[in-house]
Amino acid sequence: MNRRLGFCQRFCTLPIVPTMSDQRETRLQPFLSDMTVAEVIETAMQFELNAFRLYRGLANGVRPELRPLVEELAAEELEHHRLLSTLAEDPELAAPLTERIRKPTTADQFGAFVNLPHLPPDPLDDDLLAYAQDRERIACEHYGHLAEVAPQGAVRALFRFLSAEERKHEEKLTTRWATMFSIF
Repeated sequence: MNRRLGFCQRFCTLPIVPTMSDQRETRLQPFLSDMTVAEVIETAMQFELNAFRLYRGLANGVRPELRPLVEELAAEELEHHRLLSTLAEDPELAAPLTERIRKPTTADQFGAFVNLPHLPPDPLDDDLLAYAQDRERIACEHYGHLAEVAPQGAVRALFRFLSAEERKHEEKLTTRWATMFSIF
């Protein structure tokens, strides 16, 4: 477990996320004590897009037996980004998107995974799996919390769905890791 923590501490970036504004500013700021639903969705969109980029980038560098899983995860993360984008652009959700919700207890951990890690040139498969598993676990917890505090309706339903999806990803990674490295 210490090795896994060390990997994330070495390669994860600081917990910062983009803010939303009418001009779509590119500056970054730490999570605040509360945030709008639109800010939460924007952060989740960046998280999902970077998860897609991570898995797509890893696909050719992992063992052949890992490649199908990594490619599947990349496709699913891109679909999550699409779902969040559709939600953010829905004119019927303009009012819920401006609502403020309390900062999830998982926000800082989630924020640490928003940006892509700085990977060494040849990372070990077990380090990559540990990082991906941690990323999926935090996403599951974060989306689960958001499902509890988000406004009723489509936003809450999407966060419940994303939490369940990230749980499936974590389980797939755990199963693959156990199979490859015979740890269970």
